[in-house]
Amino acid sequence: MRKLILFTCLALSYSGVLAAEHSASPTIYQGVREAQQALEQQHYTQAQQGLKSLLAQAHSPYERALVQQNLGIVALRQQHLEQARHAFDAALQSQALPAAEQQRLRRIQAQLLLRTGEAAAAMRLLQAWRALAGTLQAEDCQLFAYAYTQLGQPSKAAWHWQQAIKQSQSPPLEWYQQLAAAYLAAQQIEPAIAAVRQLIQRQPQQAQYWLQLAQLYLKQQQNNQALATLQLAQHKGLLPADWLLLLVRLYMQQKQPLKAMRLLESAFVHQQLDKTPDNLALLAMARQQAREPALSR
Repeated sequence: MRKLILFTCLALSYSGVLAAEHSASPTIYQGVREAQQALEQQHYTQAQQGLKSLLAQAHSPYERALVQQNLGIVALRQQHLEQARHAFDAALQSQALPAAEQQRLRRIQAQLLLRTGEAAAAMRLLQAWRALAGTLQAEDCQLFAYAYTQLGQPSKAAWHWQQAIKQSQSPPLEWYQQLAAAYLAAQQIEPAIAAVRQLIQRQPQQAQYWLQLAQLYLKQQQNNQALATLQLAQHKGLLPADWLLLLVRLYMQQKQPLKAMRLLESAFVHQQLDKTPDNLALLAMARQQAREPALSR
């Protein structure tokens, strides 16, 4: 799977909240506010040092969790992912933050775990988050799909990609790509064909999708469909030279030797194919088969 890009604008703009229903001492409250202001100005060292000094002064579980949460945010903004994980983990383990903050933190921590390949731990957090979250949104389905992919459960990944696409008004192209990859990994060829056809609808000039579709049809022994797909790709000028021989052989299989002969002759003239002994033998066979019906009349 392509390297996971997990840190969306939501994650990178994540900031701690000083909850009104939770009390912090004036020293902690003011120190956290100053650290957040330094963070907004990208004064990361100042924010980190201020929070570390506050940690020694924090007495209640909420105060310690609040400072750890903000230390994690500073580390996250600097892309110090391991530091962020440890700080967020300490904040989560305390269970002292408001419920909404605990939920947000579970989701961010799950993304960090996925980034480092710890899918089982990420899934435990996601399941805990999901139990309280209610209906999944498109981005939530995306996160679960990544987790199931890392866990080697492509069928579940495909289901979540499908849900993400359904719930999004303008799903990114990558989601369709991931959906097709998940179906392929699960050996679900017919759904994979449908997914690749969706990719072609989105980007009809991408040769790779036409070739992938033809391969899938061949895997299903739907040679007529594979031939039609490659013909259309050639008509659009998308068929690379190294696929011309496959098209020639499909013409031969489907008893269309005249088309095979003309395609080979054109490929030789335009130097798309070399006149190797095998290619010349194939041309001779196509010419022979093309003549036979005419001789029989």
